[in-house]
Amino acid sequence: MHWESGGRRSDFPTFGPRKGPSEVQGFFSQVAENLDFSDFTPREFCPSGDKVFVPGFYAATMRKSGKSAACEWVHVFTVRDGKVVRFREFTDTALLAEAYRG
Repeated sequence: MHWESGGRRSDFPTFGPRKGPSEVQGFFSQVAENLDFSDFTPREFCPSGDKVFVPGFYAATMRKSGKSAACEWVHVFTVRDGKVVRFREFTDTALLAEAYRG
């Protein structure tokens, strides 16, 4: 499994690539440690071949800085044999990094 949220991990802990189930689990742990979501809304699910494109919106407060950030995103899932084998997130990495830094 390959899991990637754009940006540099040095800018925000959830950014960057991860491989394998344990690193993906670490991604979700870092999300929980760093963000308090007030909104996480997928807007539609668009299948195309082995991919599902999901545009959406989220708003969250950074636990480290107390700053809020809200932006749109697109998640791209690659599915094989009924399982997600790849995930890529496209979002406003500059906005999130700035809110994280405070």
